[in-house]
Amino acid sequence: MADNSMVVLKILGFCAILTIFGLWKGCEDISYMVSSESTTAQVKKFAKITGRRNRDSSMKHVLYKFTDKDGKECTGYDRVDLDWQAPADNKIEIAYVPGKLRVDGHNTVSRLENKASYGGILIFFLGIGGFAATIGLSYKSLK
Repeated sequence: MADNSMVVLKILGFCAILTIFGLWKGCEDISYMVSSESTTAQVKKFAKITGRRNRDSSMKHVLYKFTDKDGKECTGYDRVDLDWQAPADNKIEIAYVPGKLRVDGHNTVSRLENKASYGGILIFFLGIGGFAATIGLSYKSLK
């Protein structure tokens, strides 16, 4: 019985970590779904990202400037695949969350329009589901 309760505690701990990570990433995804605005941005530059210890990376950053709905000039960036090319007119569609700044306080939170992500929400629900299943199975085994 002691071994079983230790396994249950480990699973619950893992589910707690999943849930917390899902909340963190999911809040960002939900804020894009609920309050993001779309606009056109001007690509300023894009460059290959140097990987850890100067290894080759499979991604590159694209840096762009755009005007938000209040008329404020903003800078944003996102990751793209190595084979990504800027359109001929250097204009791209982006989504941004008005009033929400990145941690550095200078760049508005934004991403390319076609880069919707539901991973955080999925991880959150997996964590909650794991909690429910583990508690349900442990409760059932106690009876």
